[in-house]
This record gives sequence, structure tokens and C-alpha cells, in this order.
Amino acid sequence: VDVTWDGVTLHATPGHSSYQWHNSGQGIIGATDSTYVPSSNSGYSVSVTDDNDCSTTSPVYNVTVGVDDPVSLSRQIKVYPNPVSRLVYIVSPVAVSVSLSSIDGKLLLDGNDMRQIDLGNFSDGIYMLRITDQNGGFIRHEKLIKSSR
Repeated sequence: VDVTWDGVTLHATPGHSSYQWHNSGQGIIGATDSTYVPSSNSGYSVSVTDDNDCSTTSPVYNVTVGVDDPVSLSRQIKVYPNPVSRLVYIVSPVAVSVSLSSIDGKLLLDGNDMRQIDLGNFSDGIYMLRITDQNGGFIRHEKLIKSSR
């Protein structure tokens, strides 16, 4: 079973017959759905059972409540200038991971806590910048236009 975090809610792989969420290894009373909204910073996991009575438990997913709100965080992150001729700056209140891809999806650059990217050696064109939190949770995409003019 996989667990994902959207900044507010934990999501387990859907389609199982039962779910039980855990906080620091202890079952959470009433937390028996495929989603769970944590109220405190902690490590969460989920146990699932399928229709054949087979069960498994996810790895622990560490959550920081409030900091990883992707909608709020997305508004606080600034990416400039755009269009860009050489250096593009990323200003964020928290460490973020970025990946830069060509318009056809080829990964060109990937890094953690990057505050600037040098596009000086790239051809003019359109690039996609994907910004995620340190857990890999999506925050936003930014279309960058590289122009040496």
C-alpha cells in the first residue's frame, strides 16, 4: 500500500476492503477510511486488508502539519525572472526540491533546496519547472521561457 500526502490529507491506495491508520505505531480510533487528516506532526502508517483477507502495512510517512500546505506554500514561492536569459531565482520560506524538464518531458536537472538555476547553457525555448516539498509532495509547476534576447 502506498501513502501520499497533499499537505492536508493522507491518502492510501484505494480499493482495499478495510483500512486502519496508525500514529507512531498505535491504531487511531475511528481512522478506518482510505484517507486520514492528521492533526499533529508525527509518523503515520496505514494497515489494509483486501477481499482475500490478505493484509499489509505501509511504511511510516512523516507529516509536518501546516508547513506542507501546498496551496498556501505555492503562493509564497516566487520564481523570477520569467522570461529568463540566464539565472532564474527560487524564493521559498521552506526548502523545496525542483526538477527542470524540456517541453517534451526529458529531465534536465534535479535538485534539493535550490535557490537558483543557471539556464545560460540551455537553448531558447520553453521549460517546465516542477516544485515539490522535501517529501516529494507536489507544490506547483512553473513554465519557464528561456530567451537570450
